[in-house]
Amino acid sequence: MVISPTLNRLAEVFDGINAPLYIVGGYVRNAALGFVDTDVDICSSLRPEQVKSLLKGTGFTSTVVHAKLGTLLIKSRFAPESYEYTPFRAEDYPEGGCHMPDKVEFITDVTEDAKRRDFTSNCIYYEIKYGVIVDPYGGLADIKSRLLKCIEKPEFVFKSDGLRILRLLRMGAELGFDLEENSFRVAKKLVSQLKDITRERFHKEVLGMLYADYRYTGLSKKFAHFTAMQNVTALGAWSYVLPELLKYDGIKRAKNNPNEIKLAKDAFVTLKQAPPELRLSALVYDLSVALGNLRVNYQFIDDVLGLKGLMIKKDEIKAATDLLRASRQAKTGFASPRDETIFIAKNYKLMPKLLEWQRIRGIPSNLAVRYNIMVVESAPMTLKDLAINGNDIKEHFPLMKPRLYSFFLNMCLEVAAARPELNTKKNLIKFIKDNNL
Repeated sequence: MVISPTLNRLAEVFDGINAPLYIVGGYVRNAALGFVDTDVDICSSLRPEQVKSLLKGTGFTSTVVHAKLGTLLIKSRFAPESYEYTPFRAEDYPEGGCHMPDKVEFITDVTEDAKRRDFTSNCIYYEIKYGVIVDPYGGLADIKSRLLKCIEKPEFVFKSDGLRILRLLRMGAELGFDLEENSFRVAKKLVSQLKDITRERFHKEVLGMLYADYRYTGLSKKFAHFTAMQNVTALGAWSYVLPELLKYDGIKRAKNNPNEIKLAKDAFVTLKQAPPELRLSALVYDLSVALGNLRVNYQFIDDVLGLKGLMIKKDEIKAATDLLRASRQAKTGFASPRDETIFIAKNYKLMPKLLEWQRIRGIPSNLAVRYNIMVVESAPMTLKDLAINGNDIKEHFPLMKPRLYSFFLNMCLEVAAARPELNTKKNLIKFIKDNNL
């Protein structure tokens, strides 16, 4: 464990009134894995108001993050460090998979606090002052075995908080842990607990799965993101993750449950090979194929990535949409090399992604050859690459209406992209003169 001098100083403050201060959760788990994490969650037997009183005049300050849960953010004037603090507590959850407890009781026993947590590897407490480890559920042994396992009874863990079903898949993928068989079996049995989870929570957990192999470099296994999507399928969770998919006719459903979407376990073949920047596009494409070759249009993309889906940012949705559109257009082929050249010029920003997309999907295409030729020949691919601009048109064609400048500049771009040797001011002015009818 790497404990900063500032955190040691804070532990001294707590120890001064005989209230041991513990680090718990991901920081302890990752330290056991040899990974230094920046987020530090701390806890003790002190209630929030006691902590606030204790910290007066010590150089530490606290602000309330969540009053019901007793969560504080503690900051220091000694260093740019902050810690999330929670008092030991017991929780009761309402029926269903709601993420928020309806009853919270502050307690003083660390082992009782452990009973509200999710997985054994997240349930290890490290007492800062004296280095005492409290490991009530054998979390260190499970970390050594690379096993993600619920504490006590999985039924209680998942019924208390349905979000933990998604956390099981996401954390397993990020950490490279195997999912303990009984924990996964119970998660599948209780998958309906996901019905009460908010779209924002789905966004965070599913995006975590999609990029799981980049969360902790060196910990996750190869194709961790693909394995996570396979596990979503194995749980029968797609109707909860993406409920808008249920409106499509012809999708495969479970015989015993018409609300469960059935996908083949190996459905995500494009996603498996996709680098991070292509994964949203790959997810949309693979889902369309797995659901019965549904048409990838704006509505389908919005159902997967939009506000009723994964709540992806608009610019990312546009990037995925543009790539899928360009891919479909390129797949149909081009009537001539000139048309292919014009396509590349119009989609120049997309070309590196599009060429990679074609590679991972095994699409035969001459685009890479044509694109490389254009690069070598310094063919213009944007209006900025042209030898003329709007001022040149204004100078040589003073009677032309300004609204036509863009039209003629784009015509020049098409010509010069196909024949780079024509990209001179003289040639392009002549081209406009010859075509300015």
